[in-house]
Amino acid sequence: MRHLKVLIVEDNVAEARLQQFALGAQVFDCAITWVDSIDGAVDYFHDRIERTDGGDTDVVLLDGQVGTEDASELLIYMKLDPRLKDIPVIVTTGSQDPRKHEGWIAQGAESIMQKCFEIEDLESGLSALEVYARDIP
Repeated sequence: MRHLKVLIVEDNVAEARLQQFALGAQVFDCAITWVDSIDGAVDYFHDRIERTDGGDTDVVLLDGQVGTEDASELLIYMKLDPRLKDIPVIVTTGSQDPRKHEGWIAQGAESIMQKCFEIEDLESGLSALEVYARDIP
């Protein structure tokens, strides 16, 4: 059995629920935590670091624009922390601006995923996250 622990950082409730639903439809088991702000993500990681040395999150789905904050805020925070820097971050965005995409990649994002409005497209895109899943006995 493959298991994936995902942190969704998304301020739009509908988008977060859509991502949760699409992840739930995958062939691998997902444990999903959702926060709606960069501060919420920082608090989540502080709690995880105290309890697990930061190592229990497999991947972060990070909205490109969380409220008034750009994804860069969390990317920089994570990449500067040795306990968090190796957690892959996928930035989800509606932006078509290649400069923004290049900036997020330069700041440590693993990849950029365009936001989808069709559940089938989202499920297909999220199926690629299986590479981050762990085998559990």
